[in-house]
Amino acid sequence: MVAASRRRERVNFRTTLVIIVLLIGIGGAYYLFFQEPSDQPTENEKPAIHQVYGVARDAVQQVEIAFADAAYQDLKLVKDTTDNWQLAKPFQADADSEKVNQMLDDILNKGIKQTLEVPELAQYGLDTPSITFSLWTEGDSPAATFFIGKKAINFSVYAKEKSEKHIFLIESCALDDLTKSPTDLRYRSDIK
Repeated sequence: MVAASRRRERVNFRTTLVIIVLLIGIGGAYYLFFQEPSDQPTENEKPAIHQVYGVARDAVQQVEIAFADAAYQDLKLVKDTTDNWQLAKPFQADADSEKVNQMLDDILNKGIKQTLEVPELAQYGLDTPSITFSLWTEGDSPAATFFIGKKAINFSVYAKEKSEKHIFLIESCALDDLTKSPTDLRYRSDIK
């Protein structure tokens, strides 16, 4: 009789232990896979360009992109009164608003990886930037002008806002995001 009750206690203890382990496993899985992401930025999240410089994509009325490399044509895009983009330079044509908005999203949502205080811009390629990117929201002067310089380590590129002394690192795919030809951004029904 005593042996049978001890066996039941061991079985009850094992059963309880198995149930506790299963509950901990289910709780852990729920925590890992089903928890809502936090709206608050974490330490690893880098602030996006549009957050730091206060330039929202929908507020942009004009974009100018100038290239140091003569192989690329400088671009000027202007938003008309119906919020459609127009290509104004190197020639006039309707622009594909979806592609222009995607280009703006791509560059304005880039996270600033690191900010650096530097005495000389030349070693970072920012004395004569490979790309100059200007955004107008309203008025006659740009809200922000960015210089894109040399590639850095860890898939980064050096960048600088014209009015600031410091430089910063952003993802190097910004070069691909901005090196667009007029035909890349032109409305396709205009091409024959």
